[in-house]
Amino acid sequence: MASKRKVQIELSAVDKTKAAFTTVTRSLSKVGKFGLGTGAAIGKVGFAAAAAAGAMGAFVKVNSDAIDKLGKTASKLGVNVDLLQKMRFAADQTGIAQNTLDMALQRFIRRVGEAQNGTGEAKAALEELGIVLKNSDGSLRSTEEVLFDVAEGIKNTEDASTRLRLAFKFFDSEGAALVNTLKGGAGGLEEF
Repeated sequence: MASKRKVQIELSAVDKTKAAFTTVTRSLSKVGKFGLGTGAAIGKVGFAAAAAAGAMGAFVKVNSDAIDKLGKTASKLGVNVDLLQKMRFAADQTGIAQNTLDMALQRFIRRVGEAQNGTGEAKAALEELGIVLKNSDGSLRSTEEVLFDVAEGIKNTEDASTRLRLAFKFFDSEGAALVNTLKGGAGGLEEF
């Protein structure tokens, strides 16, 4: 008879899979966080790009509106856009608001037109400064030429009260504001 022996088997195992799963889980967690961070960063870049595009669109709209308004004002006054834009810049540099300059130019052009017909406030002031309104061939001189001659005349005026009086004759009440813009003469206007 066979003896009954007791056999004892001891099983021991190292759970290597748990450690592997923990490592993989940590790695995936990091990838997930990186993905979320990257997604958020891409979202922020997209938002910034959209905001920049919107700002650019607004900038273009504002500038196109300003250009349109400049063209319409120049047309209304009967001057070229380039002259109006340069005069607005010169006025801005001497502290004069754009609407003040526009009104001054409107009054100047009207008064020069009246003087061409032999009437109006500016007629005597033009004569006082020796400014002629017609070319040698009988054609009318441009507004820009007459304006630059007026600026030269105001520059060459001896005293402040005469400059102010003449500026009022050409530009009405806005003339007081324009004295500083015009006192550099035609050269001063051209520098602006």
